Amino acid sequence: MKTPVTILLILTWMVAGLIPCASAVPALTPPGDTITVLPGWPITREGQNERGGIYCNLDNDADLEIVYTIGNFVYAFNMSGTEVAGWPVELNYPTDGVAAYGDIDGDGKGEVVVTTHQPSSYNDGKVYAFER
Repeated sequence: MKTPVTILLILTWMVAGLIPCASAVPALTPPGDTITVLPGWPITREGQNERGGIYCNLDNDADLEIVYTIGNFVYAFNMSGTEVAGWPVELNYPTDGVAAYGDIDGDGKGEVVVTTHQPSSYNDGKVYAFER
């Protein structure tokens, strides 16, 4: 039975207080902290997630996108909560942990990297790298 996963996007500030940082986190608010839930959030999708999401710039605009793995899918969301064109991507098995993002082929553009595992035995899985 699939359990829905709800992603709540909040706007936080890094320790220096100078750089805005988008974080995909559970809906928890530490005492005394003020958070702002962005329009279009939370988002609910069916499936399980083991770790959380990442933020990266998939389309070279001024806004970051959120990449989140749930079940056999990799989702990419705009800051507005809408899905990025071309996403989600369905995989052969459930994902392991959180996705990674970086320029792994030296072309100056980042790729999204995820791993999967066979649910019953963990004897099989794949590593996927997706161009933006």
